[in-house]
Amino acid sequence: MHRRPFFAALLFLLSFALAGCALAQPTPTELMMMFSEPFLCGFTYDDGYGEPVTVSLLRDKAGDLLTVYGTHATTVFFHDGASLSIRTRGNEDIPPLTMPIPADPDTGAVSSLSLFSVVPDDSGSVCRTDDGFLVTSADGSYTAAFTKDRMPFRITHNGRCAEITSFTAPPPA
Repeated sequence: MHRRPFFAALLFLLSFALAGCALAQPTPTELMMMFSEPFLCGFTYDDGYGEPVTVSLLRDKAGDLLTVYGTHATTVFFHDGASLSIRTRGNEDIPPLTMPIPADPDTGAVSSLSLFSVVPDDSGSVCRTDDGFLVTSADGSYTAAFTKDRMPFRITHNGRCAEITSFTAPPPA
């Protein structure tokens, strides 16, 4: 007879402890680290200068492969961390081509690379929202929104915005 209240109290305390673990607030570094690991991401990008474009970004150990899907053509860029090049696929008659181009990180879809290249640190803040979590940089210029499952769905910085439509980490082979 005396065991029931003891077990009920024990179960109550255990459920309280487990709920506290599930509701733990992640740090900005924990959330932003996913952009430091290999991933495949699809997004709509708006740099504030033209029409939004549809883009995919494959980040792996070799670098970033950025594919911009246009109405008339698809353009592929490769960034190895130091230089930027444009790539073509090639076919039976024409070999693939990789051509270095000058990088202008402030214009066009290539500027989206900077959104996904923020160095994780805990100087910013994380706020819990109805949708999940919002990471804000210490100076307030950068925000990244994550779902409750900790998947990114929007990044903004200096008038640029990436609305993430798909995110896979690690990317498929």
